[in-house]
Amino acid sequence: MMGTWQWRVDRRTGQNRGPNPSRWNDDLYRIYGVDPAGIDTTRGPSAEWLARFLPPSSVATIKLAIDSGIKDAPQTLQVLGYDASRQDTGDTFAMCMYARAYPDPDDPDALWLRGFSHAVEKSPKIQPVDRAAPALDGLASAAFALATTQALAAIDLIQGTIFMRSPNWERTALPAGATLLADLAAGPVLDELLDTFRTTARSEVPSSPHDYTLNGTIYRVRVVSADVHLERGRYIVVAFERVS
Repeated sequence: MMGTWQWRVDRRTGQNRGPNPSRWNDDLYRIYGVDPAGIDTTRGPSAEWLARFLPPSSVATIKLAIDSGIKDAPQTLQVLGYDASRQDTGDTFAMCMYARAYPDPDDPDALWLRGFSHAVEKSPKIQPVDRAAPALDGLASAAFALATTQALAAIDLIQGTIFMRSPNWERTALPAGATLLADLAAGPVLDELLDTFRTTARSEVPSSPHDYTLNGTIYRVRVVSADVHLERGRYIVVAFERVS
């Protein structure tokens, strides 16, 4: 079974552009064991509802592949494998996705992302057609998995999205299901830290810790650049350590 999709995005930000920007065929829903009735697909192959069936590393891998495709369009065919689970049975399986970005002839500021996905027997070791999509560095993934006293969030500053969180996120009383920077009710301290990375050279050295209050809970927060060779300074990791 082969699922196909297309997604119209802003060339600069990667955000949706125009009416009905994201479309899936029914087979793609069937692969994930999902009833498409009532689903509003707004984010192409990284739709919000799909993230519920993917481990955090898979969500991040797909997101970075999309960002890379937008940046390199139309030269690069992205090829990647990732793990997923079915909504109806909970069974885990591996997916393989192929995607390419195409200029929109009617809008120079827009791109069409088009691709197809299918289930495979096991997570493939992808051999790139042009080159493989970038994935999270292994050490970064390990740091997320081992985070104990600190909860970590990987954030895209251009889109204002949280695309990966450490497993202990909800245990530290941070908002469950947070997918946007706005979900953190960013106050002056966090805004100041983020502005530092938007307006300076964005040093890879972590920022000094600052106290930050969210829903009555005090956290000590630090920010560090998380460059993945796509766009320097766009991606950051914020560490939250609960104080009281």
